[in-house]
Amino acid sequence: MANIPKFVKAKERISSYFNQRWEMVYRIQELQTVFYNNKTQWQLSNSMTFDSFTESLQKAGILTRNELELHEANNMTGTKVLFSRPGSTPLMLASGLYPKAYLSHFTALFLNNLTEQIPKKIYVTNEQSKKPFKGTIASQQAIDNAFAKEQKVSETFAVFEGTQISILTGKNTQRLGVYTDNDNINYTNVYRTLIDATVRPAYSGGPQVVLNSFKNALDQTDFSINKFTATLKRMDFVYPYHQAIGFYMERAGYPTRYLDAMRLPMPYKFYLNYGMQYKEYDSNWKIFYPKGM
Repeated sequence: MANIPKFVKAKERISSYFNQRWEMVYRIQELQTVFYNNKTQWQLSNSMTFDSFTESLQKAGILTRNELELHEANNMTGTKVLFSRPGSTPLMLASGLYPKAYLSHFTALFLNNLTEQIPKKIYVTNEQSKKPFKGTIASQQAIDNAFAKEQKVSETFAVFEGTQISILTGKNTQRLGVYTDNDNINYTNVYRTLIDATVRPAYSGGPQVVLNSFKNALDQTDFSINKFTATLKRMDFVYPYHQAIGFYMERAGYPTRYLDAMRLPMPYKFYLNYGMQYKEYDSNWKIFYPKGM
């Protein structure tokens, strides 16, 4: 009788190992750790390499190898390999793209039931490492200059089975407000999502979608203004985004005590969106907003 390959003998134990874990998606480095930490316990052949291990996993239907095309300004720059368990979705793959990655902006609005619009692309934020504080100070001239132009958008994206995954570079927040659901998808919670949408409306469907999202958030009975303001404070913005948030909240019909929490110092006039050609001014929140909104 021919010798039974050691992987075949260990197949049930290996399959059980992955099925009992929460992770649905593995980056190469993570899967290498699994292999080297369990190779002896699974009694795999000494000659089995990591590459032959992954090939065996695929043949056994335990994991699938996925290649995501990486693009920069529409030019393909390479591929990103992820291994996934059966039943994994593009959202799961996008969430597991990088160690510090999480779904954000329009995608998070959808996942938090803050919009009924289905995003055409997936937005994933990859946080940067912590950088030294440069002591940037806002000024009216700096604000006017920044918001006179269109919002600069990321040209980095990945493609998986026809789905575009827009890759955003985010400031280091130590994953503030990031929630992991039962499908092991990482995405920002309601409070962080509303703040991110206010800061970068181009990634969130535009100001009208953001306003509707604030309205939908108010309908969620467990909305906490204390948690919202605590998240905003920890974001530590240079620009006065509390003015934009106060504007949205007032238009969305939030209670007076919620609005009062946003009535922080307003030394500058601010903007709801970038590059507005036609705009109006709300003196209550000292903010310019799209005309007709």
